[in-house]
Amino acid sequence: MVKCVEAFTDYFDQKTIELILGTHQAAALVLFIVLDRLGYSEIKTWLNLGDEDAVRLLHLLSCSKYTILTKEPSTKSVSRTGYFQFNSKFAERMRRIKIPLPPLDEKKKIVEEVNKDR
Repeated sequence: MVKCVEAFTDYFDQKTIELILGTHQAAALVLFIVLDRLGYSEIKTWLNLGDEDAVRLLHLLSCSKYTILTKEPSTKSVSRTGYFQFNSKFAERMRRIKIPLPPLDEKKKIVEEVNKDR
């Protein structure tokens, strides 16, 4: 897990929020320091991710409990033609937030195999 405190201090309007993120999550947010708006394909290319990993990553940052990113179109799912922006109006009562890591397909496969063996 990576702590991102100083990098995003100026990006939240309300107050300083300490984000505890996975490496890919932190890398995705760092892209928004340089560019204001990014498309799904740009994020996927910059981070060198597959479609499934990119969708999981962006879903956690834009559609889950903590909406660090806003997206267009504003739906509950990540579109491969969507665009993302840093959510400067993000407000949370807690000063320290741990964003969960996206679930791995390998873990799901292992659990399924164990259940089959049982």
